[in-house]
Amino acid sequence: MSEDPFTLVREMGVTTCDDFLRLIPAAARAAVGDAPMTISENSATLGEGEKRVEITLVEMAEKRLGAFRLPRIEASFAFYGYSDEERIAFLERFDRVTQRGGG
Repeated sequence: MSEDPFTLVREMGVTTCDDFLRLIPAAARAAVGDAPMTISENSATLGEGEKRVEITLVEMAEKRLGAFRLPRIEASFAFYGYSDEERIAFLERFDRVTQRGGG
């Protein structure tokens, strides 16, 4: 019997699920190396079997602050077979690749 996953839900400022999914290959290589990866329309699975991360995306209404509009998605990460330390390291590497700077 498999253990329940550790689940993390994030609100992210990305224009569409497509934009986020375009970042997945580079982020996955940074976070899990050459582990198998499957990408579909609104989800991605990094790794396989007992040790994997399943990412599910839902587009959200944009935030509006006057004339400023911020597109958003909700990203749910389900970690299977990851220790706390491995999960933290995964997220640090994943975030480094998906982080966008402003200026």
